[in-house]
Amino acid sequence: MSSVKLACVRFLGRHTTDNIQKHYEDTMAKYQISNKVSYNVTDSVSNMLKAFLLNLPGFVSIPGDEQDYDDQNSLTDEEMDRTALDHLPDRIPCFAHTLQLVVKDGLKVADQLTKNLRKTSTIVSDVRKSTLATDLLGGEHCLQTANAIRWNSLLKMIWSVLRVPENKLNSFNIDTKVTTYDRNILSEACDILHHSWKSHTLYSMIRQSRPVL
Repeated sequence: MSSVKLACVRFLGRHTTDNIQKHYEDTMAKYQISNKVSYNVTDSVSNMLKAFLLNLPGFVSIPGDEQDYDDQNSLTDEEMDRTALDHLPDRIPCFAHTLQLVVKDGLKVADQLTKNLRKTSTIVSDVRKSTLATDLLGGEHCLQTANAIRWNSLLKMIWSVLRVPENKLNSFNIDTKVTTYDRNILSEACDILHHSWKSHTLYSMIRQSRPVL
């Protein structure tokens, strides 16, 4: 299994379904592979779904037989819908983006954890702004900030905080403090998120694999 980058172009204007379709069609036409696509891997935002499910670029109608069929042999509406889509390239949701949405949706309903994460993020921000606190922590216990679009950076932020002893972290001259209860909540969150992290790591390893003959 290998990956080849066909195009990387600047996307001007809004990311509408029509614009996405145009870029897709242009790329497929440039390399003359419009009829060779078996799968399209995209994220699951609405404009992508519309572009690759509802009105897939490169769609070519397949003419059917003109003869009439009796009612006994005719397909049901549901069967006709499935048959009409059989020749279209399948759309596969991006695994990494789907995993991101799963974690994001899970955090939305975990109110207590969300409060702890906001508190943890504030502590990390305050410590990183303090030259004295950063020097006292040293490179070994450097606190990491979370990136909004990368859920695994959230896990790394929690790990970085838990690695620092509670008494040392609370000795810094910052307004927000981490309690033992907070650390227990964060530790439980790590146990849960760690499974998603392992899945993400395995996916990255598979994606980078190459066949050996």
